[in-house]
Amino acid sequence: MSKAEEGLNVAGSVPAALSGVPAASDRMIAGDAFRCDVSDLDTHSLIWLNGRLPENLAGRREGLPWQVYRESDHTLVVRVEEGVVVDKPLQIIVLCKREAESGNKDTGLDLALSLRVELGRGAHLTVVHCIDSDRETEASVQGAVRLELAPAARLSWLSLQNINNRCRVENSLRADVAAGAGLHTCFCSLNGGLLQNEQRIDLNGVQAEASALGLYLVDGTQKVYNKVKINHNSPEAHSRQLFKGILDDSASGRFEGHVFVANGAQKTEAYQTNRNLLLTKKAKFQTKPYLEIYADDVKCSHGATIGQLDEKALFYMRCRGISQTTARRLLMYAFAAEVIREIGVVPLEEHLTRLVQRRLRGELNACEDCALHCTATKACANLPW
Repeated sequence: MSKAEEGLNVAGSVPAALSGVPAASDRMIAGDAFRCDVSDLDTHSLIWLNGRLPENLAGRREGLPWQVYRESDHTLVVRVEEGVVVDKPLQIIVLCKREAESGNKDTGLDLALSLRVELGRGAHLTVVHCIDSDRETEASVQGAVRLELAPAARLSWLSLQNINNRCRVENSLRADVAAGAGLHTCFCSLNGGLLQNEQRIDLNGVQAEASALGLYLVDGTQKVYNKVKINHNSPEAHSRQLFKGILDDSASGRFEGHVFVANGAQKTEAYQTNRNLLLTKKAKFQTKPYLEIYADDVKCSHGATIGQLDEKALFYMRCRGISQTTARRLLMYAFAAEVIREIGVVPLEEHLTRLVQRRLRGELNACEDCALHCTATKACANLPW
């Protein structure tokens, strides 16, 4: 997660790019006013500021085992060569910040960004994709992500969405996964006026694997949509979908999950789960799990629920001296933690745990100081429930 402070002057400021990509401790941050607030997160990183990439990413860089370069003004390419295991995550921060010199303060940003990640045979990479904004900027961000995994490659794609209520994000992710390769995606939507994430994952080889996870906490009139389609085009491929959300106030959302098993894709295993908690009568959610199977030797299942907190569990905790408010928060956190603990990057798991706990302490009422400008990372973990 990231922070844009009030005095940040971003006009013409972009971070220096890397000869590989600079270590987190060596980042060139715009005016030294931008920093990542995830404690102990050591990454290669760059900032995509208002749709502008660093100028010195203009060309391809040869001779490196992995490369980050700008293919066009709005297209970033990441390529990892065969057999390379990148030592730490690559963090790409998409930052929306109204510029003081832009003239009309009410003019919103309209960004269309494209990212392509290519992994050679046996390569390993983790990408942390952060979308953030300041409090005032109005922005529309359309992101197109293309992931290409060669045989035996491994890629973790972690998307953290934490923008103000005047912003909308529409993400489209397409992935091709070859034989023996594995893709792990996780979309964590913590704040934003409209957050829409669409994924299509094609498992194109024997023993290809994919896991698609999502966590969303929305309140007020926020909207969140997740659409996932995983195509099993080859035998012995495995996939899993797990999406969980908590909706408060008049928030709304939708989940569409689709598993397609092609004719001849025997020994397929595919599991799909969507669970949702509605904290008020005005909160709304629609869920549509779907299996489309044209093979007969498969293990596939789906399940979806929309409901409230378990009254029996609340009663059990109350009988043991736990207050009603604390019991509700503990149950909501336990509900969300199932996704958080599968992120796979410990500093991110710990930071998201703290953010979720803080939001739940406020019963999910919109609090920009908490969700958008959190600086008390470790300290808030010590606050009483």
